[in-house]
Amino acid sequence: MEAIRSELGSKQWYVCGYSLGAALTIRYALTFPERVVGHIFTNSASAFAAPDTVRSWSKNGADSANRLRQGGVKAIERIPVHPRHARRLPSRIYDALVTDSKLLDVEGVAKTLEHTMPGLSVRHELHLNSRPTLLVCGRFETSFRPHREFAEKKMPHLTVQEVDTGHAVNMQAADTFNATIETFVQSTS
Repeated sequence: MEAIRSELGSKQWYVCGYSLGAALTIRYALTFPERVVGHIFTNSASAFAAPDTVRSWSKNGADSANRLRQGGVKAIERIPVHPRHARRLPSRIYDALVTDSKLLDVEGVAKTLEHTMPGLSVRHELHLNSRPTLLVCGRFETSFRPHREFAEKKMPHLTVQEVDTGHAVNMQAADTFNATIETFVQSTS
């Protein structure tokens, strides 16, 4: 991300991450706070993964990646976060995501499991946050609630906006999501 910011020639910017991408953008904001005006993220279990989950990812990452390589596209379709398992997406978005998912590279997804997942959690670094931060989270994804509560207690400069959606807040309530971000950007720029 820092290379992208530099290439754009921007001294500072806002970053926004969804799900796994939220873990990446939070880590970026913690690593380069001087480059971030503010950051926005959505429900992300990977960003807040507990040590036992991270240990499991580290221990099992190579095996999971190899099973995925052997299973190919069909194995990708069985991953719980594959869009075909989504239940609350508007049909046009669901159809577009399922179509685009066919373009996923098996090796790329395997390497994400093997190399990216074990280093995603920022759970024990949240207290270092120094930038204005907005979490837009869906209230129907009840499995995220403990992570949200943890972030509210541990992450300075955090504002939480709950939306009547599940995991895909930016797709299930795009207008609300966009308006919430617009308000956040206006209040922090």
